[in-house]
Amino acid sequence: MNTEQKVGLILLIFCLIMWFLIIPAEVAGWRASIYPRIGVLWTAISAVLLIISSRKGTSKRISFRLKELTRVAIITIILFVYFFMIDFLGFYIASILVLIVVMFIFGVEDWRILILLPILLVLFLYFLI
Repeated sequence: MNTEQKVGLILLIFCLIMWFLIIPAEVAGWRASIYPRIGVLWTAISAVLLIISSRKGTSKRISFRLKELTRVAIITIILFVYFFMIDFLGFYIASILVLIVVMFIFGVEDWRILILLPILLVLFLYFLI
């Protein structure tokens, strides 16, 4: 059994524990348990696919480069700061600013897209909700 199969098996056991023990004991009512159960089901399907793909030998090793890891760390810090910015600036302005910064980090250089897309997305959310 290789490492990927072990990780898949551990995830599958975790999902079974969550599904049968933790969710029924900690979540009141079937309506409140829908979202946790969807998350557990999604994780279980991913674990089964990981076990199957590693058994066939078709899984590929993922190599992380320093640039991608740095980008992930920066975006994690930005989202952490965003959480606190909402109290000061409000949801809409903070969301627009964070979207602009994240898009810039991902390499969007056209200023029209960089400004208009976050504004349109936040307006869409405003009218949707």
